[in-house]
Amino acid sequence: MNRKGKLLLCFTILILSKDLQTADASSALPTPVSPDCLACICKVESGCTIPDPVCRDDVGSLSCGPYQIKEAYWSDALLRGGELMGSWMECTAEFECSEQAVQGYMARYATSQRLERQPTCQDFARIHNGGPNGYKKDATSEYWETALRRYEECRRAADIFFPFGSSEADESLPANDDGSTAELRIAVVFPFFDQDHTSLFVNNNGVISFLSSVSQYTPNPFPLGRLLLTPFWADVDTRNGGSVFYREVLRLPENGGLFGEADNVIRATFDDMNDFVSSWMYIATWDSVAFFGASDTSIRNSFQAVLVTDGRFSFAIFNYGDINWTTGTASGGNSFTGLGGTPAQVGFNAGDGENYYSVSGSRTNSIVDIETTSNIGLPGRWVFRIDSEIRGQAGTSSGV
Repeated sequence: MNRKGKLLLCFTILILSKDLQTADASSALPTPVSPDCLACICKVESGCTIPDPVCRDDVGSLSCGPYQIKEAYWSDALLRGGELMGSWMECTAEFECSEQAVQGYMARYATSQRLERQPTCQDFARIHNGGPNGYKKDATSEYWETALRRYEECRRAADIFFPFGSSEADESLPANDDGSTAELRIAVVFPFFDQDHTSLFVNNNGVISFLSSVSQYTPNPFPLGRLLLTPFWADVDTRNGGSVFYREVLRLPENGGLFGEADNVIRATFDDMNDFVSSWMYIATWDSVAFFGASDTSIRNSFQAVLVTDGRFSFAIFNYGDINWTTGTASGGNSFTGLGGTPAQVGFNAGDGENYYSVSGSRTNSIVDIETTSNIGLPGRWVFRIDSEIRGQAGTSSGV
């Protein structure tokens, strides 16, 4: 799959086609808004999650769902969006129908005839925010600036993130603070620091752990007495926004492209792995997550951990999208910036009190820039061999 194609998989949303339930059942629904633009609007409105509750009061009326759609908007969308599911509230409680409503609304109002030019993502975003004439209202400029940041973040992340989210049948943690999955059995033996594991935990606070879950929100310095992979150990609070997705992937014919990509990353990184062929993968993604105690819940981080093995050699690929905060308030961070205090830890811990690896900048303010750094020359991506001692392009680090 090429990079442009992967962009469709960067987000938690899924764009599907449905037959119009009209006299011409073969006609496709209008889709003027591209998936990446649609996703940036979704990110701004809700972090691309189904809110709980689905509707909230917004300037005297209710806005509902991942796109925060008002009833009048939905009614307008009906005219061009096909037969939208059930009622306004039923529709906006579902991603697919909500997306259909946005597409229908734009098919009516964001047309080249109305705008006298080809509409852009900026036009779609400003019309979504400000109504039919929002594309020329000064009041929607700030909304577009926020949407543009999300748009650029997701386009950049799409170049390095492995596919994730609802469209990939990922499981997800419910919105929580300091929570974890139950123990997750895996289909293979995964070697990590010379120990073989058949289960793991995905923890809300940016940690994958073995043997036990991790609720601790302030990262202690390594070495510690726990087996940890920490793509970004900090005080994540998804009650304030964002999602944590995870899934196990086996090497089946339908997953050949995904495994081919992982194998290529490993082979390009390690000279002695030219013939490496993976058999198993685990993808955990912290998508647009907020921090504990945030006064501004629009400050978000996106990062991903991909575990890869052939049963003998094991690797971790850490991918970073936009990183804007390092610290929750319970760890001494500023509620308005998410900075200061005890910042995030990135690395690996063997659990023996001796062996570990910490990425440079961990537990310092500079870790906020990790998406601009790398150990393989690709900003935002770090790759390590982890079955025995930790190896990467930057060298082996044990007890350092």
